[in-house]
Amino acid sequence: MRCSVLAVAIITLLPSVLAAQFTPLDSLSPPTSLAAPISLRLHRTALRLAVSEIASKAQVSIAFDPSLDALDRAVNVDAANVSAARVLMRTLGDTPLQAMTSTSGSIVLAARPRAERRLVAGTVRQPGGPLSGVHVSLVGTRFETATDIAGRFTFGAVPAGRYGLRAQRMGFAPIDQQIQIGDGEPALDLTMQPVAVPVAAVIVTPGFFGVMQPGLATSQALTRQQIETVPQLGEDVYRAIGRAPGVARDDFSAKFAVRGEPGEGLAVTLDGLPLIEPFHLKDIGSALSIIDLWTLGGAELITGGPSAEVGDEIGGAFRLRTVEARGDRTRGSVGLSLTNVRGGAQGTFANGNGSWLASGRRGYLDLAFKLAQIEDSIKPKYHDGFLKVAYALPGGGRVAAHVLHAGDDFLYRDSREPSVESNYRSDYAWMTLEGRVGGRIRQQSVAWIGDLDWERQGSQAATNSRIVQLRIDDRRSLRTLGIKQDWSIELGSRALLKLGGVVRRDAASYDYSRVSRRQVAENHAIVTRADSSTVVIDPAGDRYEAYFAQRVRPVDALTVEAGVRYDRATHTGDAIASPRVNASWQPARGTTVRASWGKHAQSQSVFGLQVEDGVTTFASAERADQTVVGVDQALSGGFTARVEAYDRTTTHVRPRYVNAGSNIVMFPEIANDRILLTPSAGRSRGVEMTISRDAGRRADWSASYTVASAKQQVNGLWLPRLTDQPRAINADWSFHPIANSWRLSLSAIWHSGWPYTPDLVRVDTIGTTPQTQFAYATFLKGALYSERVPSYQRLDARWTRFIDTRGGRLSFFLEVYNLLNNTNLRDRYTNVNINRTSVTYFNGSRSQLPRIPSFGFNWEF
Repeated sequence: MRCSVLAVAIITLLPSVLAAQFTPLDSLSPPTSLAAPISLRLHRTALRLAVSEIASKAQVSIAFDPSLDALDRAVNVDAANVSAARVLMRTLGDTPLQAMTSTSGSIVLAARPRAERRLVAGTVRQPGGPLSGVHVSLVGTRFETATDIAGRFTFGAVPAGRYGLRAQRMGFAPIDQQIQIGDGEPALDLTMQPVAVPVAAVIVTPGFFGVMQPGLATSQALTRQQIETVPQLGEDVYRAIGRAPGVARDDFSAKFAVRGEPGEGLAVTLDGLPLIEPFHLKDIGSALSIIDLWTLGGAELITGGPSAEVGDEIGGAFRLRTVEARGDRTRGSVGLSLTNVRGGAQGTFANGNGSWLASGRRGYLDLAFKLAQIEDSIKPKYHDGFLKVAYALPGGGRVAAHVLHAGDDFLYRDSREPSVESNYRSDYAWMTLEGRVGGRIRQQSVAWIGDLDWERQGSQAATNSRIVQLRIDDRRSLRTLGIKQDWSIELGSRALLKLGGVVRRDAASYDYSRVSRRQVAENHAIVTRADSSTVVIDPAGDRYEAYFAQRVRPVDALTVEAGVRYDRATHTGDAIASPRVNASWQPARGTTVRASWGKHAQSQSVFGLQVEDGVTTFASAERADQTVVGVDQALSGGFTARVEAYDRTTTHVRPRYVNAGSNIVMFPEIANDRILLTPSAGRSRGVEMTISRDAGRRADWSASYTVASAKQQVNGLWLPRLTDQPRAINADWSFHPIANSWRLSLSAIWHSGWPYTPDLVRVDTIGTTPQTQFAYATFLKGALYSERVPSYQRLDARWTRFIDTRGGRLSFFLEVYNLLNNTNLRDRYTNVNINRTSVTYFNGSRSQLPRIPSFGFNWEF
């Protein structure tokens, strides 16, 4: 072993001399003795032996005290033609030891000093003055912020060490540099140079909301820290984004409606893969999504008119993107909350050219349901897992393989209701390939295969129910495979041509049977009526999609995109062309006007037949004409504002069986409020106003106000849709100290009460003589959506504490959903008490969720 006795003596006897003459090894500027590349592969080797091997390969002496802690720790080394300095830094990365080097080139190992914290602040300027709205972050950490109107920013107290600093803002060249935080309080002075925004990077779509996408205007973006610390049940991106203006959802479901259009009208993708019903707990309202928030690196919600590359949608698009693994070392994460336990890891291989990401969750909602005073006979379980392996190709290309699995097991037992046992499985595997062809052509490819298997069984033979006998067996599956290709061709600096298409094959299987016997009143007598239904079909269909769009920038302030897409579905017979136009105009600095007009169509999915209601044929595609105009404005004091107006007219509305009430039932097809809804048209319109301030030193906030209408024409009458909310207010406020060690977030929601269908009760007299007569009630539904519940209001709170560790961070949170325990009605109902021929009516109501306390932690290491 190459070990210097003199260096050991210095470490042991003269630490002050060591501190004065030795400095931490900087792998980016290594000493000459460690600059030469080496190759080394070791598996679970003691650290002292690994260091010796590195010294031998580099032909240098590395000295250390044999009594240092962690020298016997097992480490892995995998390096091919990498500088010895970087190999040594990687090997020591997760240990309490660090390499020190002197000006003469001597190298020793020493214990890392205890991490100290320093207040880090700075200013970002542009030629001519300060620059506001710049997203500034320490790469790979929780420290991120935005500059205020004076260009100032602060990260708070940051542990000492070396960091990558990144500053981003649309229209300016990004800054990436290394900074050393140590003695003193560093004041960072950054200057960003304006650059022409590439024509491909211009956002021409109104109604665009970015999540974890730095560089966007703050009225359009939510940071990772905001998403992770906003109050939300289940740590779910669907629930977090549900506070955006124009979005409506109830307490139970993660699904949301976009500007009056139900969640089925949203085109959802994950790294380019089309997702089908991506939710857990489908029997109780689809309460959570199957996407772990930890795996997400960004998201885009488009509530306005998407451009031509987005198809098979009426309500908009929700595009999710997974995180890219960090290349410095293997990292892990574990978390625990009231609803689930999760774990994940990420790392690199092949000298940093390859990366991998893996995560898994296991849910347990029994405890949460008990706290919410929900029937403890409900036993829901869910799990999901995700794996991604990516590799960088020569020339800037990239190929990635993905696997996503999700499963649910649900059991419900109640003597008053049908028993339920269900199992849901969703499995996807897909490949993505992206890169450039020459200097002006960029391509993206996605190829996928999916397998969904759903099973739902129910039974009842209860004496206290009007259902004398019930047996339901519902099995359905879907096999899907497809390929999607997108091309973008730069035609100079002011024009971009986009084109692409999809070829997809879907094959479904339905095996549904129902046998029931229930009591009904007829001719002054109670009789038992039998009902049965059996559907066994295996529909399949092909989809072909193609689009073409031309984007031009005739002047610097104006970008226009015009395109058309063609969608054909063989199982429905649809063949539809949809022209669209989008534009972005900047009449002045800080002002952006966006507008869109277009036709949109959505074909019925092969997996979307309501066979439980006897439907075995597909309807034609729904169609919509949509116009959206919006203005984004940067204001003084770090404020930003947005106003948008939209109008959507829907035709060819598909008939649907729905439940007129809003109560969650296990088997909606047998409920007495089941009806066939046949709208002839739909109309959604509204105005959304948002103002936010995200550049405060201690607090940031946002608020939105929406005036909207979502109606449908049924039998010549215009009725509200179930998610129609004429007025809505959302407000979020977060406070954190300068040290940034904790964050308190409050979220308030108020909106008009949703419509509901009142009950009608028909009382029949059973029996023919006074001695045998008794009253019998039959429950019916009144005029559809003719009444409204009172307005909804809720305040949520979440306190998050951050603790920085040597290799990562620990965060834990305390949260209270519905802090003030407001009672928010879902609907009202009418019931009766019957004593022979005496009938007493009374009214009741069903409520949304009560106050629910929650807690959890997440440890990244």
